[in-house]
Amino acid sequence: TPTKTKPTTATVAPVTTGATSQPQAAATFQTLEQLQKAGVKRCLQMAQAVGQATLVGSSQYAAASVWNNKQPDNRFSVSMIGQQFAPGQNSMPNALAGVFSVPTTEGKCDAAALQVIPTTDPCTTVQAQIMIKGRALGTLAGVPLLQNAANAQVMLLPGANNSCVLVALSTVYTE
Repeated sequence: TPTKTKPTTATVAPVTTGATSQPQAAATFQTLEQLQKAGVKRCLQMAQAVGQATLVGSSQYAAASVWNNKQPDNRFSVSMIGQQFAPGQNSMPNALAGVFSVPTTEGKCDAAALQVIPTTDPCTTVQAQIMIKGRALGTLAGVPLLQNAANAQVMLLPGANNSCVLVALSTVYTE
């Protein structure tokens, strides 16, 4: 039977990233700090790169990370990132991202990010914006599946009052 280990969760106070399109320097990136303190080494750069990519456009964020206590550098790690957006953008004030990283048997690291971003725009408007540089992949149970310019798979879920929720999945495989 598999051995169960209790994961560790670390939280840090919110960090202001500024209302720019790029987050601040890696030294202030909470996911990196949390996983580094836990003993994660092989997937630090990948978790940092994927995590910081999810922060584009956000003005503040806070992260909580989970890892395996007994083998932090050899097992799956997860960081949940709560985000705030500056007033006046087409997104709602809050969003979230999950960053997942796992070492491979070859000593490399694979990662994925799942973002959930509510917007005030209708899904038809959001889809038209994505299609400028992206493409349609099909539908999953009636939900549009798109690929955006950054090669993320994006699903659009209609929300209340003609709004739209973007659910984007980005995957990175180290070669």
